[in-house]
Amino acid sequence: VDTWSAVVFQAAKMSDSGRYMVLGSDSGSCAFSSNYGKSWNHAGDCTGGMELSIKQIGMDASGQYIGVLVYANRLFLSTDYGGTFAEPAGVTIGYAGGYAISSDGTFHFLLTNNSAWTSTNSGSSWSSIQYTAHGFLSRVSMSHNGSVIATNLDMYGFYVSYDLGNNWQFAYDAQFSDFEVARYGSYIVASNQSSLFVSEDSGATWTVGNENTKYDTDLITGLACNRNCSDIAFARDTYGVYYSFDHGRTFRNQADTSAPTSFPSSMPTSVPTSHY
Repeated sequence: VDTWSAVVFQAAKMSDSGRYMVLGSDSGSCAFSSNYGKSWNHAGDCTGGMELSIKQIGMDASGQYIGVLVYANRLFLSTDYGGTFAEPAGVTIGYAGGYAISSDGTFHFLLTNNSAWTSTNSGSSWSSIQYTAHGFLSRVSMSHNGSVIATNLDMYGFYVSYDLGNNWQFAYDAQFSDFEVARYGSYIVASNQSSLFVSEDSGATWTVGNENTKYDTDLITGLACNRNCSDIAFARDTYGVYYSFDHGRTFRNQADTSAPTSFPSSMPTSVPTSHY
């Protein structure tokens, strides 16, 4: 059993096999594991030796390519499983929105307040996309090749891109505290403080949890799904962890057998054609 020091970790990523894991702290350090979490290297320098609070981590399927986005509007990349990190040349970040890497490590997507930086050669070179944005972007999640990318736009709802981030479509009128895009992009799972949302068509329509149960007033504090989001887990403050093994159609609470086990109401929403 590993012994953890007094460090606050606030970002995490894992390779598809689960062999490689990285945790990012609020002080710029990273913890790395290359043996399925059995042991950890706590002395990992992933922010150039500076104490920079880490916002989001990106990793390819193999674990070779890792990107660390910090709140100080800087990005650090590794191409050797976290052995060394360096900032990409020519990339200027006005606001650290979100960051993701494709499964094969070739496509990198960095979203800022009014632009995006993309790389199609594993971070060797970058090009920018300019937007007319209307708010602050929180984080991103994307499919294995970037064909579906999702983000929050502060005060303006949830948006999805279907063309590598060049254009965005409004997908839902809500601010999601957490969300995941499945490997091939069809399934998107999202949550706010009280409800879970599942889309089976890349964000065009959504199934929403029953708003009338007492359990929906208990805060959702974490959300995760596997590569195709067939298996979903989320936690509530008081009622424990919920699991689904059928893309969110039914849920079971492992700690409280009296808790609701399904979301009965399906409420599809139309998708406006507006872009930003």
